[in-house]
Amino acid sequence: MTMKRKVAGAIAGVALCGMAASASAVTVMGVTWDPNAPLDFSSQQSVFENLVANPGDTLTFYGIVNQINGAGGFTSGELTFVGQYTVQDVLDVDSDAVPDYVIFSNGTLDIFSDSTPDFTVGNLASASDGGLFLSLTGHTNKVSLTGDAGSPRTGDLFGTITNGTLGSNAGGFGSGLWDVAGGAAQIYFDTNTIADNLGGLADFRYTTSFQEQNGMAVGTAEMFGDSIPEPGALALLGVGLLGMGAARRRSKGAKAA
Repeated sequence: MTMKRKVAGAIAGVALCGMAASASAVTVMGVTWDPNAPLDFSSQQSVFENLVANPGDTLTFYGIVNQINGAGGFTSGELTFVGQYTVQDVLDVDSDAVPDYVIFSNGTLDIFSDSTPDFTVGNLASASDGGLFLSLTGHTNKVSLTGDAGSPRTGDLFGTITNGTLGSNAGGFGSGLWDVAGGAAQIYFDTNTIADNLGGLADFRYTTSFQEQNGMAVGTAEMFGDSIPEPGALALLGVGLLGMGAARRRSKGAKAA
């Protein structure tokens, strides 16, 4: 076999490895997603929260993931979560004695994969009784709020009140960013691909909507992130690249001789 054919074979091997890496779905702790999906990784959740009203209050939230990339995404069990924020500011920008914005900081979020589905609304423990899939911390961002003379503001999560008042049938929506800090799937999602407004990079963006009722806030949330293929596929790609380099070096040595 000529050196040119060997080099061509190595290049073809690299291409095949690259195809395998990009086409491979990933499964971690019974949770499956495809990094090649249009949104890479997206999840839709049902969220349940305690009520807050003042700076310094602790918001505790929990819930269950209903879909991944628009489908089930679970080979077994369920994916649940528990998290907290601290209320940093409550803003009444139009001076009508009704809060317009709530800014949160010190965010934490743990996501659990549980092989035995038992999530129950009102039972916080049922949302945290599996293995740790991902651990996240709030990512500080800077946001300008409409009508707020003190903008831009910094925080982890920015909530907008659209109806009612806090603690009395309030409803609204929010958005924020997350950084990956640990968990079995950390290696796939610690990618720093989402730009903030402070010149930094986060791993997930997060949107939520809520409505207070029966002494709690109930809502939905969506998370979006970029992941990487399985480390094994990336290792194969690296082996292919090394093989191509070695073939090229041998080819140069043969010509010099």
